[in-house]
Amino acid sequence: MKPADRIAELINKSEVQTGSETNKRILGDALEYLERLRQQKSIPNRSNIWSMIMKSPLTKLAVAAVLAISCLTGLFIWKSTGSGVALADVLTKIEQVTAYMYQMRSTITHQQTSTDLINTVLISKENGIKVTTKRIDSNNNEIKSGDTYILPKLNSIIYVVHEEKMYVRLKFDGTLAYYKEEYNDPRTIIEQILSCDHTSLGQSVIDGITVEGFQTVDSTYGGGFFGGGDFEGRHEKVDVRLWVDVSTFLPVRLEEDIVTKKGTRKHVVSYDFRWNVVVSADDFKPVKPEGYMSSGQIVVPAVKEENAIKGLRLFAILAGEYPDNLDTEILNKEARELIGLVKDSFEDLADDEKKKLTSELISMMGPAFFYEGLVGEDKDPAYYGQTVGPDDTNKVLMRWKLDDGQYRVIFGDLRAETVSPEKLAELENLVRQPRVKATPTAEQETSLAIKAANIIWVSDAFDESGDGKPDDQAWVDMLKERGYTLDYAKVASPSKGYWRTLDDDKVAALNAADLIIVSRCTGSRFYVNDDEPKKWNSVKTPMILFCASFTRKQCWSWLDTRSPTAVLWPGRPPSHSDVSTLLALVPHHPIFKDVQLDSKHQVKIFDQTAGSGKVSFNPIADVGNGTLIAKPANQDWTFIAEWEPGSEFYPGAGQTPAGRRMIFAAGTIQWAAGGCGRGEYNLNAQGEKLFINIIEYMLGKLVQEPDAKKKPTSEQN
Repeated sequence: MKPADRIAELINKSEVQTGSETNKRILGDALEYLERLRQQKSIPNRSNIWSMIMKSPLTKLAVAAVLAISCLTGLFIWKSTGSGVALADVLTKIEQVTAYMYQMRSTITHQQTSTDLINTVLISKENGIKVTTKRIDSNNNEIKSGDTYILPKLNSIIYVVHEEKMYVRLKFDGTLAYYKEEYNDPRTIIEQILSCDHTSLGQSVIDGITVEGFQTVDSTYGGGFFGGGDFEGRHEKVDVRLWVDVSTFLPVRLEEDIVTKKGTRKHVVSYDFRWNVVVSADDFKPVKPEGYMSSGQIVVPAVKEENAIKGLRLFAILAGEYPDNLDTEILNKEARELIGLVKDSFEDLADDEKKKLTSELISMMGPAFFYEGLVGEDKDPAYYGQTVGPDDTNKVLMRWKLDDGQYRVIFGDLRAETVSPEKLAELENLVRQPRVKATPTAEQETSLAIKAANIIWVSDAFDESGDGKPDDQAWVDMLKERGYTLDYAKVASPSKGYWRTLDDDKVAALNAADLIIVSRCTGSRFYVNDDEPKKWNSVKTPMILFCASFTRKQCWSWLDTRSPTAVLWPGRPPSHSDVSTLLALVPHHPIFKDVQLDSKHQVKIFDQTAGSGKVSFNPIADVGNGTLIAKPANQDWTFIAEWEPGSEFYPGAGQTPAGRRMIFAAGTIQWAAGGCGRGEYNLNAQGEKLFINIIEYMLGKLVQEPDAKKKPTSEQN
């Protein structure tokens, strides 16, 4: 498969709709403008530069630009059609030109909507590329949309987006030199035609110039002029015609008529070529107009082994595991969820935090870009993220073939080595076995007199362990055995939570219950649409929440943070070595009744052999107007906290609980590849006693002692 085809295939995999569930994508406002150029559509009417970060589709043009670097395989073998002009000679002539410009008129039709653009393209070997874009409105008026500067010497692309009054700069980490060669140069068109089946159209006259024409109807044609070609899906029908001046051997006109498999029709005409025009460096110096918002510099890392490892490491730090696969669309979705980029979550962030999260997204996409490049180069790559985790020191996570026949291997601990094919075969015979789930060791406590209560158990009923039951079923079974009445409402399809969208009847049911427990077997992103957070916070019934990600500002806004949840797992030095030890900051709180706190007010509450052994926390200890009851013994993070009704969760939260609320970080993080479910039961005997106390306390059956509401002392911190 040719590099252009591989890039197009990758881009197709990331095609998305721009509805409320899928319009949040990576790379930011700069790449939003790239995407709009690629789609040949007008720029959306948005004034917030950073809101575009979360509302843009995955920028396929940017993906292709990066991947092109790793997919270059050299020039094609030039062929003559037997006519008076050989396309290889045309390429040679273009190479001798120092600067040129042309016009490009595009009409794109998709789903009965047509958009017209006019691009003026100026290319200089010395300085780079400048593209001025005008949009043609319904009254046939030309509206200047923006200027794009591609500056290989600075490894930068700069966008001056006039309709949005934005100034955006992408800084490429050593990759942009190829961008000019591979994407916006007429020579790419010639290479494309030569690589396809093509014929001569003979000679004719265009604008008084005798020309010779060439045509291809080969659907593998990828395109190459700015804004054209291969970014709207694989081609179903292609009719491309290039006319060349027979005296100068330089292009005069290009017409591209393309129908993609996704139904997009494109008619692109490039014309008015001017060769060896006089340019100056000042023509390629962008100026930020007064009053335009700036995104700052967004760094796009190079596609290389080192950055692929960095991306895998960041993903593992946040998730406790590696991605199951490196499909760009899937990885993009998972990465955004990990760092908490949900609907409209960027709009209230400070610029520094926006840039930080954008950089994290780009970094975590690095492995996908790198892997797709290896595929495009036929390097025999393989990836084993479904079966290899960070603790698999000597197992192959990714491998690919080198030019000398050896293999490069990235292991589970992210070190990289070069091995022989024989050694690779030996390594790949090591198959990771799913974790064996230990039988719970918690005793059935009888010391607490439990009266039956009506508890609503909120769950998405995920079965990521693959055992045919919801991953959190053991929690429900334990509570039923203790005499509680549980309402575990499930829908017919697994992983589709009954409570994701609240209506009047569901709200009434929640308010009629004695207690609500929101399981760790949920996905917070499904509970934040529209006014769902307000509805949940307005419920008067006491509520216990297991899943730390729900508490963030972009979700239910219990805590003043948008930071990703922090993952702790057993056996990971230095500070992550003891996930199971809880430090009671309010040791006389009734939830610790009969719980065996040691002299330091600490107790281990988790069965670390259960499920993945991993637990997530909010990495802050400031709970606003609430009370921090407990934290991990070695971290200033929220383990258990409570809020009374009637006061904002924290100053400026905009959300006030109508009933009592408590966060209790419990239940395992999912790891489907290892047979470990989402929100599995992970309490030991002391943990179970603590949990039952929490339930009884939230039901009002354990009395809060007067001194128990005191804030933690400095000594306890």
